[in-house]
Amino acid sequence: VDRQIANTKIFRRLLYMNTERKIVMVLLDELRVAMCDHRKDMKDLYDVLGLEKSKARYDDLQGQIAADGFWDDLDNSQKVLQESKSRENKINEYKKLNDSLEDIIALIELSIEEGVTESDDDINSEIEVFEKTLEEMRLSSLLTGEYDNSNAILTFHAGAGGTEAQDWAEMLYRMYICYAEKNGYT
Repeated sequence: VDRQIANTKIFRRLLYMNTERKIVMVLLDELRVAMCDHRKDMKDLYDVLGLEKSKARYDDLQGQIAADGFWDDLDNSQKVLQESKSRENKINEYKKLNDSLEDIIALIELSIEEGVTESDDDINSEIEVFEKTLEEMRLSSLLTGEYDNSNAILTFHAGAGGTEAQDWAEMLYRMYICYAEKNGYT
């Protein structure tokens, strides 16, 4: 009788573990589908960033750099090198993000295929980094105008209002300083 009870407990535990594993596999599959949907986001980002034109312009700039007499005009060479580096960075950032997405999808598919549930923390951390970087690139896509790489000067004036207005202007100043330092604008 004790052996039957022990076998029943083991059977229930195995049944529970099997059910839990199936739930995890379903969740992983849903996560895979969600990450595959990000491929459309990446395509949209590719179009918004104008990477096709950027690649063509980058190739043109590389041709200029390789041309004889490029270094004769120092001002022009500095502008060309700066634009070339900027375009190269944009192209590489996108490529790195896209590779990250494909790696995450492959990791999820491998976990589903192998039935491995221990890699959930790795997958979740990779997804968090990917989504944060994607959002940052979306934000940077809004800043693609002619003067968006230029510096900005902010001034704060308390105006009328006495001490409270001065305190408010000082709080705004500190807030903008913290934001600029955090995002590398200083």
